[in-house]
Amino acid sequence: MRLDFDRPRTLIWVVVLVAAALRLPLATVEMFHHPDEIWQYLEPAYGMVTGQQVTTWEYREGMRSWLLPTFFAAPIWLGKAVSPHGSLYLLLPRLLVVLMSLGIVGFGAGIALRISRMHAIVTGLVLATAFELVYFSARTLSDSIAVDLFVPAAFLLLPGRGTERRGWLVSGLLLGLCVAVRFQLAPAMAAFALMACGMRWRKWGWVVLGGLAGLAIDGLVDLAHGLTPFAWMANNFRLNLIEGKSAVYGTQPAFWFVTEQVRVWGLAAAPMLALAALGARRQPMLFVVALANIAVHSLIPHKEYRFVWLSSVLLILLAGIGTADVLLWAFRRWRAHRLIAGAAALFWIGCSVATALSPGGKTQWKGGGRSIALMRAEHRAPGACGLAYYLPNEDQRVAYYYVDRPGTIRFLDQPSAGDDLRKYGHGFNMIVAAPDRAGDLGPAYRESMCKYGATLPGDAKPSDRVCLYVRAGGCSGEVPARLDVNAAMARQRR
Repeated sequence: MRLDFDRPRTLIWVVVLVAAALRLPLATVEMFHHPDEIWQYLEPAYGMVTGQQVTTWEYREGMRSWLLPTFFAAPIWLGKAVSPHGSLYLLLPRLLVVLMSLGIVGFGAGIALRISRMHAIVTGLVLATAFELVYFSARTLSDSIAVDLFVPAAFLLLPGRGTERRGWLVSGLLLGLCVAVRFQLAPAMAAFALMACGMRWRKWGWVVLGGLAGLAIDGLVDLAHGLTPFAWMANNFRLNLIEGKSAVYGTQPAFWFVTEQVRVWGLAAAPMLALAALGARRQPMLFVVALANIAVHSLIPHKEYRFVWLSSVLLILLAGIGTADVLLWAFRRWRAHRLIAGAAALFWIGCSVATALSPGGKTQWKGGGRSIALMRAEHRAPGACGLAYYLPNEDQRVAYYYVDRPGTIRFLDQPSAGDDLRKYGHGFNMIVAAPDRAGDLGPAYRESMCKYGATLPGDAKPSDRVCLYVRAGGCSGEVPARLDVNAAMARQRR
């Protein structure tokens, strides 16, 4: 079968297939960019399916939406139903977000197609191969999922598609869901809708109707969980922005996002920003949304690079459009079209490599790997009937999602930890401890494996080394509720 590259749909499908080939392998990689991927979304989703979860302070304070956990509960349930004792339930949520991320490539190329086929090909290939977009495609974060929703919404709402009520309604629905997934994007979403709809009141009506439907889905999820609809938004705003709870995790100056973008993009920053500025002439609305999102988040003291992931994606999309403009100019000026196209391809490959090797890029692939490996070892330990963490001076993370064993996880984290170990050690036969505390466990325990306890990229230090110790024999007797992992989480206010 011969592909007809004069047909727009063929162009879109080609770039989407290229993107899928680069992204699908990431669904099999066990890692996380930020702990929120697991403890704020997948762990509560696992709890919905199995009844066991580690509950963080955000859920105890009622400042997290249950929309994403409910969304992820479906693939986790399916994975457990098909393979009850396997790891399919771990794969399916990541596979789902990888497939969702292809919309950024397909609809981004569709936006560029309104300019020309050349713009669609170049922009689509840029979005398909850019290191950051490949990396974030498998991340189960609200930041990345919100962008997966926004780009199709932008495609439907930007000028060039004519008067289509259904498109406007769906666009509003996606924008509403985007706000429900990450409400901090509300100002950027409002700015985009204002620019895209202008004074066209009928268009506004369909978009607002769709937006209310998107928000209503989140409200219905709240009700299904026995919560007051949208109360989590108010609690999140109060605790993080008014009471400054998030500042505990660090604060940065207002210009931090600009310097961090340069740090992450490395040597590619200058040419990519220049091309994005050039592409902004074609799609100024997207450029304004990117800048508005950075400006809003710059006012919030606690900053993380992922918070402005929407802006990063839009700048890369605009840089793709700018690259196509440069190519068309060069084609008109010189006849060596293949040489010019090859140079452009090498340039973007170089940008991707530069980003991957930058100080911000090199550490991304290490996120959570050590902690996950330790938890999966706990899952596989033969004859295990109870797990305890004997790390009174450590902030070791554990999730039922990865341990995936029935029974309560214990934390020996109080001053009486040594006495608790002696009194209640019959209630578990797996213990995670630092090597210098292994002597407290007794001769019955044997070292199974050791890993570093760091949970964020670049945090590992020799003093963070922790090991899993296992003893033969079963578990018996009662263990006090104060040693339950969730009692410890509440005690430690985390």
